Amino acid sequence: MSLKTKILLLALVPLVLVTTSITLISAQQVKSLSETEIAIFEHNLLESKRTELEHYVSLAMSGISPILRQTDLSDEEAQRQVKAVLDAITFGSDGYFFVYDNNGVNLVHPIQPELVGRDLINMQDTQGDYVIQRLLELSRNGGGYHHYMWNKPSNGKESEKIGYVIELPRWHWMLGTGLYIDDIAEEVAKIRHEVKLNIRNTFFTVLAITTVTVGLIVVFVILFNVHEHRLADSRLKELVHKTVQFQESERRRFSRELHDGINQLLVSAKFRLELGADSVGDKNPKAQSHLAKASAVMNEAIQEIRRISHDLRPSALDDLGLIPAMTMVLDEFRLRTGIEVEQNTPPLPDAPARGD
Repeated sequence: MSLKTKILLLALVPLVLVTTSITLISAQQVKSLSETEIAIFEHNLLESKRTELEHYVSLAMSGISPILRQTDLSDEEAQRQVKAVLDAITFGSDGYFFVYDNNGVNLVHPIQPELVGRDLINMQDTQGDYVIQRLLELSRNGGGYHHYMWNKPSNGKESEKIGYVIELPRWHWMLGTGLYIDDIAEEVAKIRHEVKLNIRNTFFTVLAITTVTVGLIVVFVILFNVHEHRLADSRLKELVHKTVQFQESERRRFSRELHDGINQLLVSAKFRLELGADSVGDKNPKAQSHLAKASAVMNEAIQEIRRISHDLRPSALDDLGLIPAMTMVLDEFRLRTGIEVEQNTPPLPDAPARGD
């Protein structure tokens, strides 16, 4: 794994981990807060239902209070009128009043008249709750609320209901009414579903933003690396070009110094040797022979210096160009060594302008 890859991962992995952690923690906090808000909402709805039930019972009491205050009516007549009034009162699609005597016998039930006259003290709902017993106990203790399951008139199914009962002290009857609260459960379930969708949508939104951010960072890093590679290649080519220029300049300088400096000194030394040989003449044949040999060696050295100077920087390279200079060098090599050489030179691009 390259260093750049490690640096990229070092930048991306913490970003992804921190973003994911913050998202999960935020989602958990939102879920916890929503559950608290839902519980408060459900509690407020139940409280409003209870207040509504007390209001309905107060209205019922207002309707039967004139009868209860009439002292000239017998108990039997007063009871008949009270039951008639309560039997005629309904509200909404599922609202009604019910009355039970102290023994659990139903006296009023406008929605289910078949229950009137029946002893329901031992009746249980689907949850095993003795509904009438519990309601009678509440009425004897000053009234109260109770949750239980009861048949809902509008759909014929058992639904959760909250009942409120009070006692009619004159005959120890239980007067009560109730409201079905399955709509609260449906509303709470709907809110929970919406919160769940919002949390999920938020999570996927953050995930999408994180993915796009990571993608942009990766693309930026890749583009930056490509730019850096191109810049490095450009600088390397420039360095190579300058190096080649410097080498060519040094070769030209060294070739010039060999030709103009050392070579001239060797030529001067050769002339001196030839003058020495002429001055000796035939007086000393042995010395003249040595001087002739030295002059010949000096001449070979001069020719070798010229060859080296020419090889370092052929004059044809400046006068004729690269390909003709290469042809000339290869011809000289062929003549000097007897080795056959084949030249195959592709077309060259235009060289950039060079400043020496």
